[in-house]
Amino acid sequence: MSCEEDLDLRDTFPQPFTLYGVLSPDLNTQYVRVYPIDVLPRLDQEVPEGIQFTSTDLMTGEELVWVDTFDVAPNGQKDLVFKSVFKPQHGHIYRVMATRIADGANSYADVRIPPVVSIRTEEAAVEAPNEAILNLIVEGESIRVLKPEITYEVIGCARGGVGPRRSYTYQHHRLEERTDNGWRVPFNIWVDRLFVTGEYGNGIQPFTLILNGVKVNILVGDEAWDPPFGRFDINLLSHPEVLTNVQNGLGFIGAGYKTGIQFQPSCELITDAEYWCPEVLTDEERFPC
Repeated sequence: MSCEEDLDLRDTFPQPFTLYGVLSPDLNTQYVRVYPIDVLPRLDQEVPEGIQFTSTDLMTGEELVWVDTFDVAPNGQKDLVFKSVFKPQHGHIYRVMATRIADGANSYADVRIPPVVSIRTEEAAVEAPNEAILNLIVEGESIRVLKPEITYEVIGCARGGVGPRRSYTYQHHRLEERTDNGWRVPFNIWVDRLFVTGEYGNGIQPFTLILNGVKVNILVGDEAWDPPFGRFDINLLSHPEVLTNVQNGLGFIGAGYKTGIQFQPSCELITDAEYWCPEVLTDEERFPC
């Protein structure tokens, strides 16, 4: 009986547009993709005419009219992209709007650029084996920390000699935890050390590498940029109502910037993670490793 049913290919949406993009103070030029909502999705549509795209700084009233262009994907799909040369200001709210000139129908989103955050590290005192916890503390008002990743710079140290200097980066998405003043990201650098020594070619043996430095990078977004379960899962995000901030339309306009911190953990934490501290390089007789 199911074969006789008339199945619609997609829902009917009265809204005029779907909008996707990110406003960032990191960039000199901002980009937003605009998709007119059609009855059927098509890859070969021509770039539509009769659309105006604007942004308005709701703090100052300044309005900019964006320029249209298009992007062609490898599969032939043409995407309408609007762009404008400016750098959004931290803490400001921008209304980005696509308007169909023929009838004035519009879709828009109010996007808050997150403030400049403070970043510091704390080393947790953990009396447990196989744990060396390094906390990244990010403080700021109404923010969302996303996509934390950590880079370890190491030097081989074995049989009394040193090896080449190398760096390894690991992503720890969904590790972030909300706090009263922002977010915390707890990295267990002992666990990461197993991967580092493996990639370096030392198996998972302890005390075969000098930990020469650590760098952590994060994406700081507006609090509305909160994907389900902290994951950028395309299967989840493809559902129209899962993550959206567009009024009278579909899609999502994010706001954020990348930032990070580079530092040297204490020798106590480095030892807990079963690395050598860089101080071994000052030994004038023989390296202890």
